Amino acid sequence: MSKRVFKSMLPLLVIFASLFVVVAPKAAYAENMCEEGNSWDVVVNPGSGTYADGKITYATDSGVMTLNGYNGGPICVDDTSRNKLTVELEGENKINVGDGQYGVGVHGIEYVTVVGNGALVITGDNGKWRAMDVSFLSVENGNVRVLNPYNSECSLDINSITGGSVYSECMVFGGQEIFYQFGGDFEIKIDEATEPCFASAFMVFNGGTTNIECNGAPAMYGEYEAEFDDLMEQFTVETDGNIRWINLGEDEFPMIVPIPLHGSVLFNDGDITLKSDVASLIVSLGGASDVDAFFAEKGKDYLVMVADGMMVNSESPSVDSYLNRDENGAFSTLTDGADGTIISGSPWDGDLEVSANVLKTAHIAKLAVPDTDGEEVPETGDSKITIFAIMAVLGIVVESLLLSYIHVKNN
Repeated sequence: MSKRVFKSMLPLLVIFASLFVVVAPKAAYAENMCEEGNSWDVVVNPGSGTYADGKITYATDSGVMTLNGYNGGPICVDDTSRNKLTVELEGENKINVGDGQYGVGVHGIEYVTVVGNGALVITGDNGKWRAMDVSFLSVENGNVRVLNPYNSECSLDINSITGGSVYSECMVFGGQEIFYQFGGDFEIKIDEATEPCFASAFMVFNGGTTNIECNGAPAMYGEYEAEFDDLMEQFTVETDGNIRWINLGEDEFPMIVPIPLHGSVLFNDGDITLKSDVASLIVSLGGASDVDAFFAEKGKDYLVMVADGMMVNSESPSVDSYLNRDENGAFSTLTDGADGTIISGSPWDGDLEVSANVLKTAHIAKLAVPDTDGEEVPETGDSKITIFAIMAVLGIVVESLLLSYIHVKNN
């Protein structure tokens, strides 16, 4: 599948959308109008009510749609009076998606948050389909599973995971090109991938567990536009260590989201495993008129940041870059530290070639501190000094007692 231009990263900055070219393909489905184009099984209209024999309820006052035992086709919420929607999961729920359809769609709603103690499975028939059609999707609780039994061309767009769990057998893209994880469990498993299994321009991993297994393509791919350095300064709310917080929303509906302080991908905390028979991680640089100057100014690790204390395969991180002067620009990746990194071709065209030192499996996590409960603590230099001092004091006490005893006996 050929490259495509990402959706505008910033709703307020449509004028700058041409600056942000990343490569997440999306099928050209109909506009998300609940009344047409997608064969919705259930259309949820403004006004509190129940649908699908009571398996779906919607509360207009709170903007909460509750799924409790639903098993059916695609659902669309047609409530243009609000900008935020909460999807609450209770019990086991399943949505079956047909060719060219969305599993869950919304009309006029920007921000959708999944909560609850239940589960939602979205699965599709053979063809092209997308799990959800929302601008900003966040998972705070609940279990979301996207299954692909027919090896269809399918995808899931998601912005954040702070709790719960997300599992996908379809390609995953950062919604509006931004993804961050501060908790929860995130897993992607694709056995016959033709394109990267996870792609986003900005990715922040700051907690939780992540496991991406991808056969046939890179496990993770990012593309960074150098021109955004100055642009992002205008929208930065604050910086905290390796994270820059920016405001993507309007005054009425602010959305403060984290992006890496530098570059495209930040491994700041958490437990992340990337596995692929091609490459665990590829990040490319676009928009730099002089690639050599960009890397000379920013340093070799500019596109990929591995925070202090985070190890790659239980060793110090090794981030390398290769300056490729063809139409694909420049690349950064994780290596085993050996010299001579070579990357050529495109992660999206099936012709990517990498040198042997590019890591195909990368486990990125903080170095574990051994649990010493119930175990003998190894002696360190300080502990030896302490023990020696205690023994010396005891020796003096014993000697004093012995001298006193001899003195008393002799008298």
